Amino acid sequence: MPNPTPTTESYVRLRRLIGVVGILLPFLCVGGAALFAGTAMQPSVSDYYQTSMRDLLVGLLVCVGALLATYRGYGLLDDVVTSLSGFLAVGIAVFPFDYRTIHPPSHLRVGIFQLEAVTSDRCHMVCAIGFFLLLAFNSFFLFTRTGPDIEPTPAKRRRDLVYRLCGIAMFATLALLGITLLAIPFAEVNRLCLILYGEVVLLGAFGISWLVKGETLLRDP
Repeated sequence: MPNPTPTTESYVRLRRLIGVVGILLPFLCVGGAALFAGTAMQPSVSDYYQTSMRDLLVGLLVCVGALLATYRGYGLLDDVVTSLSGFLAVGIAVFPFDYRTIHPPSHLRVGIFQLEAVTSDRCHMVCAIGFFLLLAFNSFFLFTRTGPDIEPTPAKRRRDLVYRLCGIAMFATLALLGITLLAIPFAEVNRLCLILYGEVVLLGAFGISWLVKGETLLRDP
């Protein structure tokens, strides 16, 4: 294996940073809000926009978005998927969810674009669903690719297994959350914090796949 160059080292560190931020995001929001403001656990990560963790949440989402948008993979499809994922992550941050339950006026305008709450909520949901779908696609289909003339090493096969498991976990969690929201009243979903737990799984799988890609885990000798 050739010696790493500064460029390849930078890409490895970038992958690791993406993974670490993804895994820590929900825990920083939950722990920070509880520790510094005594805030009870919120129904979802997005709900922390309404807490003392707003700046941290927006900052980390924009950070992840910028890292993904500037990341360059091994081909055009890699670049398109990661760049689009990055823009969607920023979209999650700049289009707050619909919090009319906190501020009753239906004409309430939110976010930096001052959209009506309902419109912002729809944009937020589209960005969130698209973001996680692309992350799952990236992990399952793109991270597992190997050059046509390259024989995968045992470590690469193990990494591919982790990538596929992370992709499956993300796809399955998204499907389960969709079924849950259709089958259980939204108030009960919020009371049980089911969306938050699902997001912990989604972001955890996302982070693990990028840590493996960053050679933190299961690296070749």
